[in-house]
Amino acid sequence: MKVEINLTLSGGGMKGVAHVALLEKLNELSVTPKSIAGSSSGALVAALYASGMKIRDILSFFKSTPLFKVAYMATGKPGFFDSWRYRSVLESFLPTTFEDLKLPIFIAATNLQDCKVQYFNSGELITPLIASCALPPIYSPVLIENQWFADGGIIDNYPLQPFLKKEEFLLGSYVVIPSVRPKESLNNTLKVSNHASSLLLHAANEHKFDLADQSIIFPIGKFRSFDSSQVDDIYKAAKDHLDHLEEELLKNLGKTVSPKIS
Repeated sequence: MKVEINLTLSGGGMKGVAHVALLEKLNELSVTPKSIAGSSSGALVAALYASGMKIRDILSFFKSTPLFKVAYMATGKPGFFDSWRYRSVLESFLPTTFEDLKLPIFIAATNLQDCKVQYFNSGELITPLIASCALPPIYSPVLIENQWFADGGIIDNYPLQPFLKKEEFLLGSYVVIPSVRPKESLNNTLKVSNHASSLLLHAANEHKFDLADQSIIFPIGKFRSFDSSQVDDIYKAAKDHLDHLEEELLKNLGKTVSPKIS
């Protein structure tokens, strides 16, 4: 008998590959996501998985899809790369609408104008997905109904909200824990800025870890968020972590779950 859960996947660039390892582990344990919510790369993993793509093909997608393509550089837009140019890439792998997916998903994207997060779960799929992954200032924001949207992780990098009042077991997967750094590793402006940003992101989301029935926090802070050459290493590190957590996960899934309180 299969166990059904709701699943939340954080953003984290290439570190989102850890979510793929988790989905593979859940499949092995006959645990089925009833619905998935995701932000940024977590939203991308959710959409690819919900489309029916195999685990090995999702990994191949992360390894082969260019993050920084010269031909996609922005002109006259507020970003180094034009997010809209990635549309053709996603259209090659994904259906047109949320309703065409094999299971429901929620995509978190930040409305830059009204300063709120929106959870898209119906209608056209590709546009909110691109928006959810559009991290400023690297990628340009995306226009949806005459409003500018950007990366969901700006406001909610751990989108539990769609499931907090549901009765199903809520499992969260978080991939952007900062790692302890030696003094020598913080020796220039960019490195300090990147580490400070990761600390801010962690501080904004850490309090949510206890809102899920179980939050899996992947210790992969040493990996870079925008380096596709590390995909296999991230995947292996995530699998090793999940092997250690398997007994705890199975134990928690066996508990009676009460409705969440928002």
